[in-house]
Amino acid sequence: YKTVARGKTGDASRILISVEQAREVAGTSGDPLKVLESLPGVARPASAGPGAGALAVRGSAPEDTRFYVDGLPLFQLYHFGNLYSVIQDEWIGAIDFRPGGFSAEYGNATGGFLGITLRDLPQDGVHGHIDVNTFHTAALLTVPVSDDWTLGFAFRRSYIDLILSAIFADSESFSFTAAPRYYDYQFRVDYKPNSRTNARFLVFGSDDLFTIVLNEPSDNDPNLGGFSFGRIFHQIQGTLTTGLTDTTDLYVGLMTGYQTLDITPGDLGFSLRLCPLTLRSHVTYRGVDKLTLRAGVLGTIQDYGVYVNLPAPPKEGEVVLPLSSREIEEQEESGLGGEAAAWFEANWRPAKAWNVIGGLRFNAWMGNFLAAGLDPRLTVRY
Repeated sequence: YKTVARGKTGDASRILISVEQAREVAGTSGDPLKVLESLPGVARPASAGPGAGALAVRGSAPEDTRFYVDGLPLFQLYHFGNLYSVIQDEWIGAIDFRPGGFSAEYGNATGGFLGITLRDLPQDGVHGHIDVNTFHTAALLTVPVSDDWTLGFAFRRSYIDLILSAIFADSESFSFTAAPRYYDYQFRVDYKPNSRTNARFLVFGSDDLFTIVLNEPSDNDPNLGGFSFGRIFHQIQGTLTTGLTDTTDLYVGLMTGYQTLDITPGDLGFSLRLCPLTLRSHVTYRGVDKLTLRAGVLGTIQDYGVYVNLPAPPKEGEVVLPLSSREIEEQEESGLGGEAAAWFEANWRPAKAWNVIGGLRFNAWMGNFLAAGLDPRLTVRY
């Protein structure tokens, strides 16, 4: 066994994991992003329900950990059941996980931070693979169209629904109209004219669905005739990383997308829709000895819609009654929300063993309410 550490990590709690190392960890099924479940301080994510695929880091709520791909927000990390991540492993370059104390560059997370960096597509010829395993069939293809441009395509479809439907075909108690199944797809265009400039356009998405029908509903709750859980997202993003000078780098990223979450117990239901537009940009300056300066901005506008048709939650001490005997509350709301942020950070290395990182972030939130916050951060590492 061998452990290899490379480079300087910056943030005190930052854990950089190479894809090659992550694939070798037991229980990942070769999916590097599943290594997160085995890291210290991380609780294994729920496999079903609205919190499926979310990570609980150091006891924080799952929604307090944020995911990013190439610096832009990621809707969803795992498929239903956490069997595989939504991005094919061949395109993942590095996994950057920080369970706390992360840079002022990232806000709205009191738990952890996960950054996924995609690797460059190969430009030395046509590459591809077909993966057939117990859960799904996947295909991937990359094609260079010139010295600067490369295209990539990937698709994956599970067949758990076909297997379970066949196994339980004769069941008298329940049946699957859509057993657990998932799709995902990715389309990429990479442009790399030189070693200092890298532009990437990415379109990807996922579709998870699980529906079960009870042929004989419970005598205590005849209204509960089945259950359905569905989650869909589609995301489009573009990123540009370029060296303005020998000591100054610029990053610009723009993303938009569409996400829905539907949970339907019997004739009731909960539905959530999100459509964000996010712009992120930052500049890194390394022109002063032992000092790195970074500054950036973030802007997000999000259209949202929520529909709830569910029984009121029981009060403390009340007996939980069947759905058919409880008062049903129906509400619907939609609107616009937004966020704007600016941040600055200085990373000073006065000596080889010392690292001092100071940062300041200003955040403003808009929607049904207006709020603002100032977030100073200081890390001293020896």
